[in-house]
Amino acid sequence: MAYAHDTIRVEPGEADDFLSKVRDIAVGAHQPFGWELVGALKTSMRRDDECIVIWAIPEWQQWSEVEKARDTDPGLRQWRDLLWAAEDYERFLMCDAPLAPLKIGRQPERSDRTIEWNEPQ
Repeated sequence: MAYAHDTIRVEPGEADDFLSKVRDIAVGAHQPFGWELVGALKTSMRRDDECIVIWAIPEWQQWSEVEKARDTDPGLRQWRDLLWAAEDYERFLMCDAPLAPLKIGRQPERSDRTIEWNEPQ
């Protein structure tokens, strides 16, 4: 499993409007490619000008398909144009750690640790 972590800066006060567009446009545009929205958040202690959007991507191939289709697929292109019209946009990719809660479906417990784990002193 991979994750796309997007940070989007918008005009001050426009974060809620942007998050509505995530719901109304982005989810439907990414769904045919197997992407699932994990979270769409407004950053606190700012001017309502920054959002974080996190997508779960089951296979790396599905990330590649979205990258290739963003200029030609109508839904992805509409979403791309909104991102590019933002004040700033940055994406980085993440991958699961062995005991990541999204991977194992729960918070890890001490009993999940392997023999290599060193308890903090």
